[in-house]
Amino acid sequence: MVVMEYVPVLYLPSNDQKIGLNAIDLKNLMKKEGFTELYLLDELGIKKNKPQYDFYQRFSTIFDLWVDTGPRNIGDVVDDVFSGAKRIIIRLDLWTEDSLKSIREITDHEIYVAVDLNSFGSLSENRLFFDEADGVVLFVTDTNTLRFKIESEINQLIKDTAVYVFDMGKNEHIWSLKDIKGFLRDINHYL
Repeated sequence: MVVMEYVPVLYLPSNDQKIGLNAIDLKNLMKKEGFTELYLLDELGIKKNKPQYDFYQRFSTIFDLWVDTGPRNIGDVVDDVFSGAKRIIIRLDLWTEDSLKSIREITDHEIYVAVDLNSFGSLSENRLFFDEADGVVLFVTDTNTLRFKIESEINQLIKDTAVYVFDMGKNEHIWSLKDIKGFLRDINHYL
């Protein structure tokens, strides 16, 4: 069994809600917990195509960032790279190109494909994207997501690529039995 990595997730809201931690407090918390990576989940970028790049630039000097901005095209990916991302997350429901090749042509940054298991019919439909990516991030927002109809596809995906899971249902114990690469946790778990 592989030891799971843990990556804290900082949720950037799409409204004027303030983030409760400043950079220094966050740096101290992360250092205390032994983390060097931070996953930024940017709701404004994902929902309205208005990523909060100034935030990434401030934090990229402190952490290795996983940036989930919901890029739609290669230009958005270039912006992610210049904002300090180490890992770029591509959401297939937003990505307008038919592969990830254009990203590979401009950067050697790691690329992960994000999949919301609750709104996904079949993982095999997107096999090309999974094969081109460095890994997959599975989002689980419903505790019943590990349905039998896709469980075999999930198990095969885990065998074939690096899989990280963000499970809102807090089913970490189930995922740990599946030899996933890592688990993404809301940063509030550590506060």
